[in-house]
Amino acid sequence: MQQETFRIRQIIGDNIREGRRRLEVTQEQFAEIVELSVQTVSALENGMQFARMDTYCKIAETLEMPIHLLFSEQLLQDNILNGQYHLLFDDCKSDEKKALIKIMAEIKALLRKQRSSPT
Repeated sequence: MQQETFRIRQIIGDNIREGRRRLEVTQEQFAEIVELSVQTVSALENGMQFARMDTYCKIAETLEMPIHLLFSEQLLQDNILNGQYHLLFDDCKSDEKKALIKIMAEIKALLRKQRSSPT
């Protein structure tokens, strides 16, 4: 149970950190916006403590996300994937982006075909 509680705090903390970074603000700036100490922001981001629900509401509002996403492991995974997509596409020319998208669509179709065929 204790390990599960720590994992939940880590998920919340990772989502807060990723959201703050997306806003491109420091912990100090974020703490000021959400009216918390820098130490509290740091402890939340590092999964060291829980906050009150009104604090989570203020954080979610500041990060411009529905509150339930603070508690979602999927959000962190999506942010990591989005970062990988940006790294892949950022320096590409238009024709390169079109080619990559076409290749990705073909791979997706093959993967789905593989999954649906009996083995």
